[in-house]
Amino acid sequence: MYINYYNVSEINRLFSDNNISFQKKFGQNFMIDKDLVSFIINSMNLSAGDIAIEIGCGIGTFTKELIEAGCLVYGFEIDRKFIEILDSQFSDKNFTLIKGDFLKTFPEFINKRLTQYKNRRIVIYGSLPYYITTKIFKTIFFSEIKFSDLFFIIQKEVENRIFSLPSTKNWGELSVYINTFTSPKILKTIPPSSFYPQPNTNSIFITFQNRFANINSISTYRNLVESIFIFRRKKLINNIKSNPKFESVDLNSLVDIFGKMNLDLNIRGESLTISQIVELSNCLNSFLNLQ
Repeated sequence: MYINYYNVSEINRLFSDNNISFQKKFGQNFMIDKDLVSFIINSMNLSAGDIAIEIGCGIGTFTKELIEAGCLVYGFEIDRKFIEILDSQFSDKNFTLIKGDFLKTFPEFINKRLTQYKNRRIVIYGSLPYYITTKIFKTIFFSEIKFSDLFFIIQKEVENRIFSLPSTKNWGELSVYINTFTSPKILKTIPPSSFYPQPNTNSIFITFQNRFANINSISTYRNLVESIFIFRRKKLINNIKSNPKFESVDLNSLVDIFGKMNLDLNIRGESLTISQIVELSNCLNSFLNLQ
């Protein structure tokens, strides 16, 4: 099946012929700016043999480009109608379609498929729906996949959360996780006219380079970040104590850890820097390993 991804009339005909309607809940806005697609693909600096993971293949606009760049492409798609279109387009041996919800299928995919590619560059691309942006990042980071770069299109309003600072209103779990595990950089602002149908706001194309953070335990780090923001205006030491995951850490030991880090016992978790959160996580993990 040949599809002109950049022609609105042809996209409408494709949808009509296949009885497809746009699913707003899946963030289905298709890029129709060919020059912008080329810019995004070129920004990835892809080489033949790279592993490219695509979140939400849609009708295959970027899937086709990734395959033609010589990548081994693993595409995730949840929409049944798009799955049928993708199956009819791509039979290339270098393309594998994983059908279902990315949040549910990705962890199993990591365990079954990617363990054999330890020395390959891994990139992840997607245009992320606003309402699950944080969940997608957490799914990737907590899988401990050794990616090189993430390349995402996201709503511009998320920018304030990504580049926020401690003790500000936008500083939260997403800010901490992104700036712990990656170095984010905006490459382009994208107007609504680049998509069909047009979204209500501008988007940004942003790259996240893996920082390979020095974290001893992802699970301990995750539990600490949850403790920080569950009651962000309360004392951090009390939040940690109230988290069942840290029930074996007694108050005296917490006071000792805070003292070694020169942390005020009255400090609120939202004021900690990334380096302080990483250090505190590693200290807590060392204590837990002694239990």
